Amino acid sequence: MLAQATTQNQFINTITRGDCSQVMRQMPSNCVDFILTDPPYLVNYKDRTGGSIQNDSNSELLKPAMREAYRVLKQDRVAVMFYGWSAVDKFFAAWRQAGFYPVGHIVFRKDYPLRFKANVDLNSRFRSLDPERVRVLSPCHGWNARICALTRAFTQVMPWHLNRAPGY
Repeated sequence: MLAQATTQNQFINTITRGDCSQVMRQMPSNCVDFILTDPPYLVNYKDRTGGSIQNDSNSELLKPAMREAYRVLKQDRVAVMFYGWSAVDKFFAAWRQAGFYPVGHIVFRKDYPLRFKANVDLNSRFRSLDPERVRVLSPCHGWNARICALTRAFTQVMPWHLNRAPGY
């Protein structure tokens, strides 16, 4: 019991850098009150300069990460997870296989267009306003009072404000 408390305490109010699946494996089960994550969207993203996001095309990492997230999340809590719409089937498969149940959906409206490289979108320099999508997930099947209260705290559609660094 003392070892579990010590392990759990090392993660309280701490930012830990590392592979999320490996870090969560060090954590005891049912010890996390809330998860907010923005994993790679599985879209093989490239920015204007050719930069990319590590593992953004590797869906094999999604299932182990969701399995660990499910294990560490307390049963009467929620996880809020951004996801790539074009890979929604892969995200849902990973969530369901881990044991999560969708209990809510949030859409953030963007008030700015995303620029694309010319070879991606030949007809326009700008893409339509593409919202960010978030799923609210619970390890509990069905609704209980706590889950209902937590999901009511989120509105279904929220504005998304872009904060850019000067000169961007």
